[in-house]
Amino acid sequence: MLDENEPHSYKTYTRTYDELVGTKVARPVFDYLTSKAPATVDAAIPMILKGLGAVAAVVILILLLIHFLWSREVPMAQEKKQGAFARFTEKHAEIWKFVKFSIAGGGSSVVELIVHMLLLNYVFASLTAEAITNPTLNMIGITSKGYLYTYLISTTVGYGIAFVLNRKITFKADANPTVSMILYLVMVIFTIFANGWIGSAITTFAQAHALTGNLWDMVIKVVCMLIPTIWTYPCNRFIIHRKKKPAESDSTQA
Repeated sequence: MLDENEPHSYKTYTRTYDELVGTKVARPVFDYLTSKAPATVDAAIPMILKGLGAVAAVVILILLLIHFLWSREVPMAQEKKQGAFARFTEKHAEIWKFVKFSIAGGGSSVVELIVHMLLLNYVFASLTAEAITNPTLNMIGITSKGYLYTYLISTTVGYGIAFVLNRKITFKADANPTVSMILYLVMVIFTIFANGWIGSAITTFAQAHALTGNLWDMVIKVVCMLIPTIWTYPCNRFIIHRKKKPAESDSTQA
């Protein structure tokens, strides 16, 4: 700063373009969404209603698709002939459970992402300017009130859909639903903070070794998505969605 009493006493310094603007200047997705964002609340209401309708349609389509694929299972004892796919799923039941778990997780993640983008860019856009300085929330990427509300709602929707699909279709669990939900909530909270810490550690490692750019950003995101599977699948399979009653055999003669 210049002192009016000592105009000749000042210091100069140099800032590069990267320091002022950053290395990632082009943001095509963000710029596109910003250009489509409504200017007023009245203009946003129809877009919100359309967005919610689209989310509902996606959820219904996913549920119908999964119902079509997996709800038509007939007891093996009643089938005289089985196709190659049925024989594979019977022989490799655990692999098939993991495949269904992955599909359920992927489908719920798509819905979660859609809800997240709609809420962040339309519903809570005005709250993104209100900063949050809580270090615990900052660690998992929550830096504003708008993002906090968006994260809570979209994450609840995503994890809720995954819970129902895995309980009813993937593992066909019959354990106490209240206990299962409590255990699931504990796992989700742990996963959120563990994933935040893992993502921060991997990002720091990548920056220290000059592993930057869009390709490495994508690789880091994929790795951060896959690592939690190490504990989320065993927890869902053996703790949360337990099947206490074995399937009844229909081969008993009357």
